[in-house]
Amino acid sequence: MTRLLPLSSVCALALAACAEKPPTIAYDDPQPAHLEPEPPKPVQVVSLPEPLPLPGELKPVAVETPPPEATDPARRV
Repeated sequence: MTRLLPLSSVCALALAACAEKPPTIAYDDPQPAHLEPEPPKPVQVVSLPEPLPLPGELKPVAVETPPPEATDPARRV
């Protein structure tokens, strides 16, 4: 605990010595303002319309069963 204060102060001093100086900004020569061109419009993906089925198109097809055949061969012909 007694070594913590001197150690932390040495570390803080070393970090402060490594810090870079802030860059110097010249305020004496202002640059003229210029307009920037408008950015291109983003591409829009448009989905094609998908035709929906009409109400009667989705009904199941009625399966008709043929009438039973007669067992007598004379009646079949």
